[in-house]
This record gives sequence, C-alpha cells and structure tokens, in this order.
Amino acid sequence: MRRVVRRAYALRPGALRLGVASLGMLALGAADVRGQTVPDFASVRSEIQGALVAWDAPSIAVAVALGGEVVWEEGFGWADRERRIPATEHTMYSLASISKPITATGLMILVERGLVDLDAPANDYLGPAKIDGRAWDAAGATVRLFPEAVPKPTRPQVPDPHRLEREGILEEAADGGALIDFAPMPDLAGDWVGEVDTHLGPHRLALAIDDDGRVHVQLGDDLWTLLNNARFDGEYLRGGFRGDIGTGDANRTDSVLSLELRLRGDALNGSVIAITLPNVRLGNALTHWAELRRRGTR
Repeated sequence: MRRVVRRAYALRPGALRLGVASLGMLALGAADVRGQTVPDFASVRSEIQGALVAWDAPSIAVAVALGGEVVWEEGFGWADRERRIPATEHTMYSLASISKPITATGLMILVERGLVDLDAPANDYLGPAKIDGRAWDAAGATVRLFPEAVPKPTRPQVPDPHRLEREGILEEAADGGALIDFAPMPDLAGDWVGEVDTHLGPHRLALAIDDDGRVHVQLGDDLWTLLNNARFDGEYLRGGFRGDIGTGDANRTDSVLSLELRLRGDALNGSVIAITLPNVRLGNALTHWAELRRRGTR
C-alpha cells in the first residue's frame, strides 16, 4: 500500500488557501508517478508559481512523500519580500490553525489505542490546565463536544453608525425608505462597570450605552472612546476599540480589542479579544473573560 503525505505552510490566510488548492494538484501529480524513479512535478510547479501571482501570496513551501520517503520538496516566492529573501523548502512558517488537525490526528490515535474516551469529560485528561466554564458548566464539556450552551454566534455585516456620524454620511435603505435602524436592547441601555481578567490580574472596564445606540467604552484609566462598529445581534453586544490590556503577549503586536458580551441575568459578560491588525505578518487572537454590572452613574 502506497501512502502520499502532503503538507504546506503559508504566511497569511490567502497563501494558506493557495497551499490547500496546490496540494490538491500535488495529489494528482503524485498519483501519476507510479513506477517512476524520479517523479516529474513540472506541471504542478508551474501551477503553483502562477497561483502565487494570482493570489498575491508571499510564498509557499511544499513536500510530497511516497512510501515514507520525500520525493519532492521546494519553496516558492519570497520568505521576506522587503529584504528579497527567497523561500526554500526549509523556510519556517507560523503553523497557526494547521496545528488543529495535527492535534486532532494525535488525539484520534490515542482513541484507537483505548487511552482516551471521546465521550468522557475533557477535564479528566487535562491535569492542572482544566477548562473553566464561567458562562456554562465545564463538567458538560466532553472530549468530543462542548455543551450546546456554549454560544456560537455569527457576525453579520452591518453598517457602522459611529463611522456614519463621524463622516457625516447618511445611508438610506435600498428602497429609499427609512434610515438605518440602530438601537440597543432596552435592557442594555445605561452605565456598566466591571473587569477584564488577564493572567497578570484584572483591569477595570466600563461601558456607557445610550438609548440611541451610541456605545462608549473605557479601559482602565484611559479616556472614554466610541466602541467602533457597535452592534446588537440578538442578545449580544459586539464592537471593537483600541486599548492596552496590559499584557506582554497582547502588546507584542499592533492589535485591536474586540468585545463580545451577552446579558445573562444582571451581568453583562463574555470575551474581550486582543486581535492583531491585518497589516501585521505574524499575529494572534488572545481571549480574556470580562464581566460588568450596571451602575447608577458614570
């Protein structure tokens, strides 16, 4: 039985999608080399080079193995465009989410060996690094699935009323009718204060939600600022702002803080995520728990 192993790592999402498409071509190329001592990947090489240009991707590295031996590996494009350093088969890339299928594969090997039960509580296997469910019961999280109570909201694209206000733009409905309807849930209007938890300790977080939909946010002792692209999707308040969450890992890159808070009883809680801006080559998204409660005055 012959096994074909394929892998590719790319510098950014566009290049990663390119890598997946290119590896599909590699599979076809490898399937046609039965009986050849030295496979011919000339056509695949040409396809990859053309796709790099079409996607405006910096680079990609590929490798093909047959029978447990690498028969072709090569880098394409620039490892560093600015300094004109070409990519090679040994160029190191950020794994990013490629680590997920690698982890899942290792996990399923343990399942096959009878060492892990997919339907057992995940915390049974996590030692001191256990799941801490603040908005749901962590005991219900199994290796196979998290409980249905874990929110998985979507992010619909809606106009940003704050940008419209700043730039003096009025957008009408497609039929020329009413202007954008933007208003918070009645239970959210008012002033809220609480904390964002980080591994270095809590940071004060405050929100002022006006009846007309304007949302202002204050982190620590920073000045009050508008919550950009503030929107109310069902029970969730979402938006983003620039701020310093005070940790070295979040401050390693230029980032924005993204809020995703839900009203649960008398508490407004959820995540504050430090997300690296798109112009940064290697970034991350670091999630922190936040909880606020209503107060009388700002």
